[in-house]
Amino acid sequence: MSPASTNAAMTLVSETESVMGLLTDLLDRETAAVQMSDFKVFSDLQNDKIMMFNRYRNLQDTLKRQSDAIKGAGEPV
Repeated sequence: MSPASTNAAMTLVSETESVMGLLTDLLDRETAAVQMSDFKVFSDLQNDKIMMFNRYRNLQDTLKRQSDAIKGAGEPV
């Protein structure tokens, strides 16, 4: 696999991890809002949560399509 392909695959993995962290943070904030009965904050978080989930799902689809390339990528150069 070329260095460019390896870097692209590793970038996809890295971005997926980042989006997972952002989504986790949003879910934690959402849970805290519900626990405090702050439904305005809860409601305000919905669009961000949906957007992050859709980005995560798109990244997962891309990773699935490129799974063979990622497995063969090895360590970044």
